Amino acid sequence: MKDSDWARLINQLRTGYCTPFIGAWASDGNVASGSSLSREWVARYTYPFVDHGDFARVMQYVRTVLGDAALKQEFSRHLRAMSPPDFIAPGEVHPSIARFPVPVFLATNYDDFLVRAIRFSAKEPSVAIFPWRKGLSYGGIGSSAVRKHAPPPIGPWSTIFMEA
Repeated sequence: MKDSDWARLINQLRTGYCTPFIGAWASDGNVASGSSLSREWVARYTYPFVDHGDFARVMQYVRTVLGDAALKQEFSRHLRAMSPPDFIAPGEVHPSIARFPVPVFLATNYDDFLVRAIRFSAKEPSVAIFPWRKGLSYGGIGSSAVRKHAPPPIGPWSTIFMEA
């Protein structure tokens, strides 16, 4: 990017005219990679195939062993057990992003570190899970709560969409 592009982006973040899209890189160093998680679940559930680093395939297999509800519960326990990053550490990305006055953040991470960072910044976010795939249940979150385009914010820093 050119310097002028960076200046424009920084200005948009500072003024709230930007929607940050937070990907897996934000949790790098705090959360195990997909391939590391795969190897952990491969060992736990005796995955019989050779593609041990393919997280999606490994989890599909574990789903056949445990079933939907048990897999969701077990993976949720695993996520809740993760320690959040140190939000006061220099260079920690989550609180740096959370401090910007933007009304909507988009996140694809499995963790809730951005939500925690926003709360750490003395703001209270509303969290919504965007139904990316038709026919899946998202725990009672319906079309009135989640729209395909950014909804008007309930208050500053109000909405975070996380892919499920």
